[in-house]
Amino acid sequence: SDLQWQYNNVSGSAGWANIPANTNPIHWSGATTATLQARPATTANNNTVLRVVVTAADQGVTATSANATLTVA
Repeated sequence: SDLQWQYNNVSGSAGWANIPANTNPIHWSGATTATLQARPATTANNNTVLRVVVTAADQGVTATSANATLTVA
């Protein structure tokens, strides 16, 4: 299976984009793994909406997770 994390900064209304590794202002790591990390996460990233897309190409199946909202205190 292949994993790809996606983000949307406006609560799902601006469209989804794949999370690339090593981009500013956040360094995302694990964009194609089960665990996504954001460093540094600042209050500017508060309310970023995330989801993961899982694809089993050999079986022709794609599944998308429920949305999760990043909260930075």
